[in-house]
Amino acid sequence: MATRVSAIAALLVLLSAGCLQQEKGVGTWVPAKAALWAGEPSSFLGIQLGADVAKQFKECDPYECLSFSALLSAPISAKEPRCICRGESSAYLTTLPDLGVDYEEVRMDLLEGRVERINVTLPASSSERFYALLQSKYGKPLRTWPRGHKFGRSNRDQLEGTAVWRGENTEIRFTDSSPSVLLSKAEIVVRTKRWAEYEAQLQAPPTPAQVRRL
Repeated sequence: MATRVSAIAALLVLLSAGCLQQEKGVGTWVPAKAALWAGEPSSFLGIQLGADVAKQFKECDPYECLSFSALLSAPISAKEPRCICRGESSAYLTTLPDLGVDYEEVRMDLLEGRVERINVTLPASSSERFYALLQSKYGKPLRTWPRGHKFGRSNRDQLEGTAVWRGENTEIRFTDSSPSVLLSKAEIVVRTKRWAEYEAQLQAPPTPAQVRRL
């Protein structure tokens, strides 16, 4: 009995210290001392993470945003000046840097007007190049799964694969599926630690007080 109590106590200490994590958990994060990522970014595609979106970009002409929302694929180009089509809790970029890839959509998710999450979707034809760009800039991913998964055109197993780079305050998650799969895409999610904590809060079980309010 004493051994069991000691084990439980040790587990609680580890949890309170932030030493345990579940790789696929929504709100989990590595402790700062283990998050040694020399290339950890504070921006992505020229978008400053954690910064006020209104101070970074002007809003596009309403007519341009009307045309933007009417299309299935965003009319993204590499032309300047950059502007955004903004909603209540998200904003879309209509101009992006020319990286030799085809963009489908780039959405910024906002918390109190600040960019805390960036979601990029690409056609499968651009998957391999974008993954190579990520590796060139940020180095080898912290984790990839399933083990041995090949990204881009080399992926012939029709499985979805994920690669993750994670630092003290920023995470990049790249996911793609085989180009042989119908309507296959690649998705890149860049999120801050603040956004991860926000997601975890949304998925937390209801409190007794919330249940009583039903």
